[in-house]
Amino acid sequence: IEPLREGGEDANQGIRLLGLQGGPAGVASQWIGAAAFPELNAVGEEVRETHLLTQPDHRLTAIEIQRLGAEEHQIEALNAAAGQRGLHARRGLGHGCDTASTGADSSTMGSINLRQLVREIPDFPQPGILFRDIIPLMRQPDAWQEVMRQLGEVCDRLQPDLIVGIESRGFIVGTALATAKTIGFSPVRKPGKLPGQVIGVDYSLEYGTDRLEIVPDGFENNPRVLIVDDLLATGGTAAACAELVQQVGGQLVGFSFVVELADLGGQRKLPSGVPVDSLIVY
Repeated sequence: IEPLREGGEDANQGIRLLGLQGGPAGVASQWIGAAAFPELNAVGEEVRETHLLTQPDHRLTAIEIQRLGAEEHQIEALNAAAGQRGLHARRGLGHGCDTASTGADSSTMGSINLRQLVREIPDFPQPGILFRDIIPLMRQPDAWQEVMRQLGEVCDRLQPDLIVGIESRGFIVGTALATAKTIGFSPVRKPGKLPGQVIGVDYSLEYGTDRLEIVPDGFENNPRVLIVDDLLATGGTAAACAELVQQVGGQLVGFSFVVELADLGGQRKLPSGVPVDSLIVY
């Protein structure tokens, strides 16, 4: 793909081809370009993959935004007349071929680099631990809106009826997401914090055990449930939460985390076959 020429509003952006694979014929005439938000007008530099024009049995399967400036950008089909381009653009990443997927960490795909807003605090809460603090990210409204936008796309894909948040930062992430998507929220808490009838589960920690509880009200009709938390580390708490959701009758459709510490292997403790989405992975 020929990169956008640097200059004007699109000075800091570029795209590159990540891969081609066999696909249906008839897509060779597709074009790819960019539109800037919030104006929703085409930036003006059309980008064309010549291989797609000469090999109609191939299709573009992945694109990556490498360097974005202060504005959000959109890759879109340029089949419409020039005056119509960008008028129906949506937030996020699109494409001009029959299919595409993003190849980059989602934390750097938008105009805001979420990873740069996570603060590293050594030796907290105890020596030898590097704490990933999302408070600076939460403090910046446009960054937090980007977190909600990306998690909202997970909701659009999985279609949950209910968000379940894990104490305590999961309440912050989960209630914000539930409000943004106009769906319900249910908290999972430590023992003795919830009123009325509760269902609990004990789970193992590295040293000892702990317990989580949930109020069973609202799960009578087997709602589709997305479990949300700020961090996936060793996975014990999220796995216990999943067990609780299933005990009260919820259909577990996925997990979503703002940050994942992949080296700790937390995903291995989660139920197999259930989607796990993390915005920032270390």
